[in-house]
Amino acid sequence: MLSALAVVGGFGAALFGANKYYFSGGKCYETGRLDGKHVIVTGANTGIGKETAGELARRGATVIMACRNIEKAEAAKSDILALYGKDQPTALTMNVVNNQVKESLTPIEPEQLIIEKLDLGSLKSVREFAGRIIEKNIKIDVLINNAGIMACPCAETEDGFESQIGTNHLGPFLLTELLLPTIKKAGEGARIIFLSSRAHYRAKTSLVPLDIKEGYNRFECYSRSKLANAMYAHYLSKTLAPFGIQTASVHPGVVQTELFRFLGVFSFIPNFLSRPFMKTPWEGAQTTLYTVLTPNLTSGAYYADCIETKALPIVYDQSAGEQLSEASRVAVGI
Repeated sequence: MLSALAVVGGFGAALFGANKYYFSGGKCYETGRLDGKHVIVTGANTGIGKETAGELARRGATVIMACRNIEKAEAAKSDILALYGKDQPTALTMNVVNNQVKESLTPIEPEQLIIEKLDLGSLKSVREFAGRIIEKNIKIDVLINNAGIMACPCAETEDGFESQIGTNHLGPFLLTELLLPTIKKAGEGARIIFLSSRAHYRAKTSLVPLDIKEGYNRFECYSRSKLANAMYAHYLSKTLAPFGIQTASVHPGVVQTELFRFLGVFSFIPNFLSRPFMKTPWEGAQTTLYTVLTPNLTSGAYYADCIETKALPIVYDQSAGEQLSEASRVAVGI
């Protein structure tokens, strides 16, 4: 009996390990350095954004951690430095995919992590943040539109937009448009990355009008906002091609992050029952990291598990992208 249980237990452990390996997804094996480059990561105080900020700083970048909550951002910076900072024993051993990547990493100096306040649910906050960045007179080599919310109860941003389309699309849209002059300063090789989601496959393909509150469906609104991210990324890839600026949208995978906090009692399911099969935030950051570092990026493409993947057909429709962009311009007042 005991031997039978041992066999079953061993099989279960092996199955769990295999499933965990499968669900952890692709890893970024790119070995590039980012010395002298400035990267903005929105939502860098937690989850994927925090891991992204740390990984890019390990590769030499100066990372502007654009966060709504400064106190949480300071705590995140401390966490990053505690793992990867100078004189930390884990700086070059923790979260290293292979020896080739290890050779590309260096301990992080505190001055590489710069905290700035940004609330993407407030167009005023977006304008103030962009103004501060422009005043610094620095070039932005990479903008990572990482921050977002998911499946929240029906609510409005301070500007009166449905909260998910407002925070996940209109805020990043305005931020990107306002920062384009500083990104163009970086010239060829600059990149703009949007965190989308495979949830965009479930969206109704018409995004205009953008702001829908009647008959609110939290999951449909999330899907629409993620479709908007992918469409805008592809649209920008064409308009920015003459400047040598590349874009991409990313599905990070199903990740153990705070995104599930709005599901109430139902968050028990992803946070407990499914947790063993979900990616860690570090694993979820791998595709973002890949799109920043790879020399073989297809501009405007949609990536999942570090591989270019097919998005909904409307994502590649430039006229639909232009319509979305114009509607977004009207909405944010530019």
